[in-house]
Amino acid sequence: MSAKDRSDKARGFRREDIVDAAERIFFSKGVAAATMDDVAREAEYTKKTLYAYFSGKDELYDAIVLRGFETLNRLFDQVVKERPEAKGFDRLVSLGRAYITFIVEHAAYFEAIAFYESRREKSAVPSELADAVETEGNRSTELLIGCVRKGIADGSVSGELDPVRTAFALYAWMLGLGNLILRKRSYIARAFDCEVEDIVGEMFRLITNGVSP
Repeated sequence: MSAKDRSDKARGFRREDIVDAAERIFFSKGVAAATMDDVAREAEYTKKTLYAYFSGKDELYDAIVLRGFETLNRLFDQVVKERPEAKGFDRLVSLGRAYITFIVEHAAYFEAIAFYESRREKSAVPSELADAVETEGNRSTELLIGCVRKGIADGSVSGELDPVRTAFALYAWMLGLGNLILRKRSYIARAFDCEVEDIVGEMFRLITNGVSP
């Protein structure tokens, strides 16, 4: 390994160390309350080192959101790999269940993505990292759109539906479900004697009735 290769490898490790530290700080304190000083202390690097890798807190947050989208897309890719022959509707359902797994097992990433979506239009700063986030985020959306198109073509999804609008409607539905799973579970169980798992089942029944031909 050349000196340059060793240097690049070390730089990559430092970058990942910084993002790991930023995750711990942002997820525990919240993005608004967290500071670059907090991240530097957690990572055990100087602020100067942090700024050698990231322009500031927003770019660090982009790096975390990118990790979140990559994690989600790995789950989606596994769905496609396991059943490449699945009809469009069946794949939509499988992707929906994979998204629920993502919400439950990677709640902090789900929250980071949801918050990122809400702030992106207000504070988007062009950068290579922001472009990577958009590309990775679009990949999951395009997969949903492709599933609807596939379903229309194979007859498992109603031909009256518009693939783009339907995909975004399903995505919005899943965002709402995520909020319910993470924030309303105890309240719903206590006030209405209803489990979130039952609501998830009802949601899939509604999707079936709404998109089937």
